[in-house]
Amino acid sequence: MKPISLETALQILDLLDPIALFDENGKYIYVNKPWIQNLHGKDEAFIDRLDQMYPWDLVPNSRVKEVLKTHESLIGEVITVDGQYAYVSYCPVMKDGQFKGVLMWELFRGADSIYKTARDSKQMVVLQDLQKSAGSDLRDLLMSDSRMGNIIGNSQAVITLKEDILAAARTNSTVLIEGETGTGKELIARAVHKLSKRSAGRFVPVNCAAIPDTLIESELFGYEEGAFTGAKRGGKEGKFELADKGTLFLDEIHQLSLPAQPKLLRVLQEREIERIGGSKAIPVDFRCIAATNTLLMEQVEKKLFRSDLYYRLNVVHIKTPPLRERKEDIPLLVDSIISQLNSRLETNIIMAGDDALNMLMEYDWPGNIRQLQNAVEAAMNRAWDGVLTPEHFDLEIDTPSNTKNHSYDYRGQMKNMEISSIRSALLDSHGNKAEAARKLGISRSLLYKKMEKYHIR
Repeated sequence: MKPISLETALQILDLLDPIALFDENGKYIYVNKPWIQNLHGKDEAFIDRLDQMYPWDLVPNSRVKEVLKTHESLIGEVITVDGQYAYVSYCPVMKDGQFKGVLMWELFRGADSIYKTARDSKQMVVLQDLQKSAGSDLRDLLMSDSRMGNIIGNSQAVITLKEDILAAARTNSTVLIEGETGTGKELIARAVHKLSKRSAGRFVPVNCAAIPDTLIESELFGYEEGAFTGAKRGGKEGKFELADKGTLFLDEIHQLSLPAQPKLLRVLQEREIERIGGSKAIPVDFRCIAATNTLLMEQVEKKLFRSDLYYRLNVVHIKTPPLRERKEDIPLLVDSIISQLNSRLETNIIMAGDDALNMLMEYDWPGNIRQLQNAVEAAMNRAWDGVLTPEHFDLEIDTPSNTKNHSYDYRGQMKNMEISSIRSALLDSHGNKAEAARKLGISRSLLYKKMEKYHIR
């Protein structure tokens, strides 16, 4: 095939869909004629200024920022351009293994106008089939996308969970995630954020149990300079402001004090805040995702949680399945944990053997995935070769083959796993008890009680 000139190549590009190219900082490098005609007309002055602009200056919900950060493709994203929906894809541009920029092309937009002209015609049937096919392909793509890469498993429970995440990501409604400790509620919240239109904004996590009641207001609302003794010079933004245009994740929401609950409710209703010591209302645009390891309605019935706040939070509900209900995912989870830990532990474990996996699948994992992670990490520390065996795990499973030989000590095993989990969390947190409590999914006061109970220093 004969090579073509750059001029010819650009002429060909002008016959295609709207295309734009951005450098590694996000500035425009190239746009073709369909892009100019379709999105921004033919204003020469506009074109002259284009190399000084960023895509988010023109299209606020552009996803280019995300590709600049992750260097990963985004396929079939829905954005709004001039009041119309547009379906676009983004692709990182690489050269010799180095990231050089982002290519964006528009697949189609203005589907409503297409339907109006095609209604009552044979084209309508074709368009409906195309939409159904494209929607199904897009759903399958998102279900396996890297943005759900940390939610591992092929069980029906995980498939249902991913469908719930996709449904939640489509809107800006508040989300309540309920599930046992260790089931990955923060991972789910992050997945909803990354799949949503707010993914270019911040994901701001707040552990309601780790912040003392006396500080919760200053953490959430921020404060002005001189608001109280010890206030920072110039004041401080609160979590509500930090999450503007993004997502605020309130973990362990059931631990939020009763005096703070109506203040949160007001912000969710009014979408504005006042800093401590301030006098002006500050508008805030954030999505709220809350999580709890209890049944929040039971807290409402016990008068420990306001019913009006509960209903405000529980618009979209996601339940995280415990590990005992998705045991078929354990082999995949173990492989992933080994892969992640090999780098940190400087080990070279290849896999868990079949006997070890069978043993792990016999256990009910009351501490869920977090307990499984600790058990695998402990086993990797005991192993000298590349395969984990049952002997490397400090678990006794009450299976039909060994029930005749011993009476399984459930209380003793639970105590040992709890001690191991607390010590691992403290080690990972470098002794920071508030951070350790967050990792364990319990309140700091409960952590102190357990440390005293088990004589952990």
